[in-house]
Amino acid sequence: MSTVDKIKQLLIEKFQAPHIEITDESFLHSTHPEALRGGGGHYHVLIVSDRFKGITLIERHRLIYETLQSLFSREIHAFTIKALTTEEWMQKGLSKLDLQRFLRTYIKPDSKSELFFIIFTILFILTGLYMYVQTKMSQ
Repeated sequence: MSTVDKIKQLLIEKFQAPHIEITDESFLHSTHPEALRGGGGHYHVLIVSDRFKGITLIERHRLIYETLQSLFSREIHAFTIKALTTEEWMQKGLSKLDLQRFLRTYIKPDSKSELFFIIFTILFILTGLYMYVQTKMSQ
């Protein structure tokens, strides 16, 4: 079982999460000394669970770290978390950070993909600007 699968299984069991996204960002850190020694991967998690209602951000992170504690000794070196309730997730939608992480995950770094990333980011910003202008004009 891969580390991503282990993370997902543990989080689903603990939080009954209807939505979990796990991004393996280890390739972005492949030259770090820890990575060269096999010190675990770098992961980003987006987890949506109503078990986070009424709980502070720090408490949410603490609960997630406790759940995954057994993986931190060997399989996880770095871990970032976005923990939301269903309501928060529905309100936020796709953020620029989520888009950048998605693109970095599925596009390997080279000059062509960097150009694609720049163009896609510009289009994303222009789309947001267009939507903002349309909203202001309709008011």
